[in-house]
Amino acid sequence: MQVLSRFLAVALTASLGAQSPLTTTFASNNGGGAGGQVMFDLNVTTTVTIQGLDVSLGQVVGFAGTIQVFQLNPTITPVTYVGHDLTAADWTQVSSGPVIAQGLNQPCPVCLTPPIVLAPGDYSFAIRYTTVSARYTNGNGTTVPGSGTNQTYANAHMTLRAGLAQNVAFTSPSIALPRVWNGNIHYLLGAQATACASNVSSGAGCYRRQGSFYELFTTPTSASTALQGQTLTWIYSPTGYTMVWGLPTAFVPPSGTATNPVAAGDATSGTVNLGAPLTIPDNVPGSTTNTLWIHVNGFVGTGDVLPTFKINANFPVVQPTISAIDALLNASNTTWYCWHDMNTAEAGSGQIKFEVLSNVAYITFQDVELAPTTVVNRATFQYQFDLNTNNVTLVVQTIPTAGGALTSDNWLVGYSGAGASYDPGPSTLSLISGLQLHPIENGLTLAASPRPAIGATVDVVTSKLPIGSVVGILFLGLNPIPGGIDLGIIGAAGCSAYIDPTTAVSSTLIAPSLTVPLPIPPVQALYGTVVHGQSVMLAPGENPFGLVTSNAVAMTIGSF
Repeated sequence: MQVLSRFLAVALTASLGAQSPLTTTFASNNGGGAGGQVMFDLNVTTTVTIQGLDVSLGQVVGFAGTIQVFQLNPTITPVTYVGHDLTAADWTQVSSGPVIAQGLNQPCPVCLTPPIVLAPGDYSFAIRYTTVSARYTNGNGTTVPGSGTNQTYANAHMTLRAGLAQNVAFTSPSIALPRVWNGNIHYLLGAQATACASNVSSGAGCYRRQGSFYELFTTPTSASTALQGQTLTWIYSPTGYTMVWGLPTAFVPPSGTATNPVAAGDATSGTVNLGAPLTIPDNVPGSTTNTLWIHVNGFVGTGDVLPTFKINANFPVVQPTISAIDALLNASNTTWYCWHDMNTAEAGSGQIKFEVLSNVAYITFQDVELAPTTVVNRATFQYQFDLNTNNVTLVVQTIPTAGGALTSDNWLVGYSGAGASYDPGPSTLSLISGLQLHPIENGLTLAASPRPAIGATVDVVTSKLPIGSVVGILFLGLNPIPGGIDLGIIGAAGCSAYIDPTTAVSSTLIAPSLTVPLPIPPVQALYGTVVHGQSVMLAPGENPFGLVTSNAVAMTIGSF
């Protein structure tokens, strides 16, 4: 779809520097701590503008942090980090940028502000990882920068000579063996103004409905008081679950033929086959699963693989950047949670049992030991998946009041459908009866990926359609409506227009083909241009006018 050519007149062809980026490697075998840094020397043969980096992080997907770039002061010669790695006064911070983890050995983009202009010459840099931690590779040379066969990386414009790492910036000891920074250096030739490509969502699609819930208990006593002897039931219908607290439901002790699907351990998981399909009110009506995965720490989800979490699944700690609540709301699989730090390998612990009786699948955490290992504190609870009615029930028999494991004393009970969910705020489980959970909760959603760097093709994707919605329009234009205009005047109250459709170009959407490719021409004159997008879908019955609108996406075209 040659959208840009229809509303932009451009003529200036960019000189983009075909050698960018300079790449070292993304095959880490070591890593440091948060707040540490990695150093290397850099020789530049022509003037360049470093606009961004890709780094390698040790955190799980979604964890956010900051990268800071320090440069050895230009008055120091010879230009090398060797001999200056423990003297903070020899270095000056020259740039920084936010970063979000993308997974092990995956490039994590960093837009640098300001960009770094380097004339031909020698430089030395320290890349500091703030609230995140670096992944890097052991060098096979000496402490001489660039020695060995895996410590020098070069192209026509620059040569990088690795390197060392420090767990604490400018503090002894530096890690003695050579270390190779894992990353990409993105640059333009010459001293140039740069613009980082980005996709930023704003506003909200209509209509947002609650599809998740949770309650966090921060002490063993509060969890025991609220949960022990109680039940929590998800009553199924094709349009969602209705929650019921305290519905009389018997705990069914595991029989002698029940299996142990999860190996004994502190962070183990396993899968089970239900023998018949369980229907769930997912984003696609009529979704079913024949398998469930089970984690030793008390949560169960659909599918046959552990979901992708934003944080370590050992216990529901609330972290400064990514909390267990974020993980619950954004796990890749539909999941039911009675989440706590458990260890079935602890002496005297019971195990997790599974069996299907009368077409009801029972997953029982029976006398499972909780953290810490120095305390006898065992919990017993059971998930019941009724394959006849598709109802799900959590039956809690015992929650001990003994704890002492600090953040591991938390219990997080809740539910979230697959994928990103908005945060409805905490629930009180004893008051949850009657809550309706909707499978399509975020409203009509528009997203764009990858970032719109010049020469890339961005996929603009519409999702979260109301049930029965098939036909719509994607609008792309240059004229946003700040804050949006509520469309109640035409009978679509609660839906907003975020761009001016009269000056936009459009593309017809017919489900299931809801992805529109947007090629970004390799034209430097486009730097900083913002293309705004919004989708509209016909949705009979959603409102008197019969349409819904998505959130807005602002796509800023950049050099990186």
